[in-house]
Amino acid sequence: MINIKAYLLNPNAIIFLGVIISAIGIFWKAKRSKTLILIGALIIAIGAFWSEGKVRKLEIELRTKNEEIEKTNDYITGGNGFCHLSLVSINSRNNTASLIAIPMGEYPLYDVSFKIFDVNEFEKITQEQSAKGSIDIDIGNIAPGITQKVGSINLGYENEKRYNVFIFARNGFCTQWIRLKRIGGEWVMATKVTRGETKLYEKIDDRFPQDRYGNIDWD
Repeated sequence: MINIKAYLLNPNAIIFLGVIISAIGIFWKAKRSKTLILIGALIIAIGAFWSEGKVRKLEIELRTKNEEIEKTNDYITGGNGFCHLSLVSINSRNNTASLIAIPMGEYPLYDVSFKIFDVNEFEKITQEQSAKGSIDIDIGNIAPGITQKVGSINLGYENEKRYNVFIFARNGFCTQWIRLKRIGGEWVMATKVTRGETKLYEKIDDRFPQDRYGNIDWD
């Protein structure tokens, strides 16, 4: 059985009704035919406007649903967040520093681990000794906004240190460059994080050497 009420509330049915009334007005050779045509045109306009409104409402509902799905997926994967290392509490007398993992983004990060290469040492050793030039740190999951101490590192007695850090997580792979220089007996640092060709983060101490264009030598 046809649901008359549901049918009449369908904007397509209203448009069809307007078309019928307009057609009657066109073919009815009477003084009131123009009035019928006008009424039919108005009904068509109302139906079209109503139909457009329903389409827009559906588009908004679909967009909202997609955003909810994406947000849920971001909570599962970590979204576009990342985690990087920072060297803090640098002791200029014994040249040691604490390593702090800092999450960036609004979602938890999962299966986070770091592989730190001491570039200076790595250039000195042979391929068979390559493991000695790297440090592996596995921290697992980390909540947004919660920093975590993950170890310490000895900078040695050189005046310059270079670390390349490979960062792994469930939502992808990042690379971090850490460059340190001893200036006036104190260590200053520059660091940046990239994902592919995209720079995610950069922080440079004011005293870290830069060229006249403000660029850092990351090599």
